[in-house]
Amino acid sequence: MNYEDIERNKKMVDSVNILGTEYKIYIKKMQDDTKLSENGWGGYVKVNTKSIIIADLDSLAEYLDVEKNEAKNVQKVTIRHEVIHAYLYESGLWSNSSSPNHWAIDEEITDWIAIQSPRFIRTFTELEIL
Repeated sequence: MNYEDIERNKKMVDSVNILGTEYKIYIKKMQDDTKLSENGWGGYVKVNTKSIIIADLDSLAEYLDVEKNEAKNVQKVTIRHEVIHAYLYESGLWSNSSSPNHWAIDEEITDWIAIQSPRFIRTFTELEIL
């Protein structure tokens, strides 16, 4: 799956294998999804239905004047962020976290991993250790 696949179909784009579990990825308009609109989220994971929901930035007024590449990059980081959540859940770390503030559920570490992962991959590729 690549970003162009996601852009082609705004409703249901694809699925991704997270540690042996298939997650479907959906791009939804903010007004069509209560969790996105009420919380102002860019995305979220529904672990019970194995779904990753991502906000369609084209449906948001604040992205109308933003360059297409910038909006694309924001959406890519959001998708990575939600995939990281799914990995943490599927690895068992969510259930081993005793509270919502525990590191495996925490937004800060999830965001950090999502933002830094392209750099990790670039370094690993450069060192030929993938």
